[in-house]
Amino acid sequence: MKEKKEGKVINCKTKTERLKGIIKIQCQDGNWNYDPYNQGLANGLIMALSVLEEKEPGFLNPPKEWKRDTNQETLSEQEFWNEKI
Repeated sequence: MKEKKEGKVINCKTKTERLKGIIKIQCQDGNWNYDPYNQGLANGLIMALSVLEEKEPGFLNPPKEWKRDTNQETLSEQEFWNEKI
């Protein structure tokens, strides 16, 4: 199935590859295991890919400890945005 977007045709294979790239980022250490929300986001993306590929999803189990609960130093929201500007 192809989707036309602003004069461009995007096929299902391209969409699947884009989704895989997003999953790769979300499943990195510090993203998926930061908190339950991000684990759920990763598992939702994994589910979407499994639907497209007609395969069983390989869900992520929760970690023993969430990154947000560790004593690792993290940037405050203000510090994060200051680095982006």
